[in-house]
Parts: sequence; structure tokens; C-alpha cells
Amino acid sequence: MKTILPICLAVCMLPSVIFSQVNTDNTQTVEWYVQNVLVGAGVAISNVQYNGGSAAVPMPQVGQFDNLPSGADVGLSEGMILGSGDITMASQANISGGSSLGGTGNSGVDADL
Repeated sequence: MKTILPICLAVCMLPSVIFSQVNTDNTQTVEWYVQNVLVGAGVAISNVQYNGGSAAVPMPQVGQFDNLPSGADVGLSEGMILGSGDITMASQANISGGSSLGGTGNSGVDADL
């Protein structure tokens, strides 16, 4: 009984020290991510266009991720990430599906919707 209580307390406190191992970065421009993350060496990219804003300015919903654990469901250790909201949600632990920070700054209208 004396050993069970400390183990239970340790297990209960474990979630407070566990955090996501995925790192995200959305500080560069869309064009930079396409040229430096999406394609490999020896590939020439020109006329990058992004339907959501200018490809020449940083966008909160476009960035890169890295440091995924080797057993992750994605099957990639790094790459480019596109989101409908701020991609920093991808690096936060225990976020439920459908969570979003929004904040894209775009209020476009789609006549089909």
C-alpha cells in the first residue's frame, strides 16, 4: 500500500509534464516554405502563388513542422503544414479535433458556399 500511493500520485502528475514533441514554425513567407521545405535541392521554383493572401508575407496558417516521433501516424519526420487556422495548434498537446486559433486575417467570400 505504501508503494501504490506514490505511484498513483506520479501517474496523476505525469500529464502536467508531458508536452507535444512536434515543433511548428510559421514565421517565414509562403514562397520561402515552398522553396526550402516543400521541394528538394536542384528544383527551380518561380511564380509562387497562394490563394489566401500574398505569397511574399508570412501567413499564420502556412508553415513547417519537425521533430515528429518515429512512430507518428503521419509517417513523416518533417515537412510543410497548411491549416485553416493558425498552425501553432498542431504543436500543442491534448488539443481536441476541430480546435482552431483562427486569426488568418482573411475574410474572403466564396459564392459557392
